[in-house]
Amino acid sequence: MGLLSNRGSFNKGVYHFSRGEYLVSIDHYRKAVKKAPGDAQAWNNLGLSYYKLGKIKDAMKCFDDALRISPEDPFALTNKAALILAGGRHGEARFVIDKVLIKYPDDVHALNLKGLALMKDELFLEAHDLFMRAVDLDPRHRHAVRNLEKVRIRLASLEMLSEDDDESEDSSNLLGSDETDVSSNPRRGIGSDSDLEDDVEDLPRPREALPLKDRSDEDGDLEDSDPEDDEFELSEYDEFDDDTVDWEE
Repeated sequence: MGLLSNRGSFNKGVYHFSRGEYLVSIDHYRKAVKKAPGDAQAWNNLGLSYYKLGKIKDAMKCFDDALRISPEDPFALTNKAALILAGGRHGEARFVIDKVLIKYPDDVHALNLKGLALMKDELFLEAHDLFMRAVDLDPRHRHAVRNLEKVRIRLASLEMLSEDDDESEDSSNLLGSDETDVSSNPRRGIGSDSDLEDDVEDLPRPREALPLKDRSDEDGDLEDSDPEDDEFELSEYDEFDDDTVDWEE
């Protein structure tokens, strides 16, 4: 069956996901991928629903299925990178995010997520630059704005530490110490991650509802769809903003 044969089930999944009804959204997205196994958008949204219920392995499998269909899909790539980052594999997460940024250098979600990965590796100046770029592109992106504030606080604390280090530099030399304190280097950080949360809490990249209109398949024939599905019309969902969950540290 063609991709549009699953449009009603997909849109119902979008609707229930937006209402926080994740078990119901899973039922509809599973119907969607059963009707159209090659629908990367449905696999991505199914993964998000599993993630919301704490089913991380199932979520990752869905993102991988989406990427097998569409290897450069920025939604599935960013969501997969977020799960990898939450699992503590910072370098691997940055590698996946870079796949998005190579093709979409102005992707605000990817810029913000890579900034978080850099913060995890205590590369605060680099993280600051990415958050700045994200905020310049979208001043309303509240997660990037908050993360920019956090990294600025961290850099400000590093500057104060650097001043203290300068005052004690002579006495350190008298003691014959050859060790270099990485905490004095703003590009490495202060060696403490205590005020950063351990997990990336939100994956804010669901696909919006599909337009409910007739399309023809490659042979020019109208595709059949479930009449029960088609009677359920939705407007587009451009963003799902759950105030109880943040894509930030």
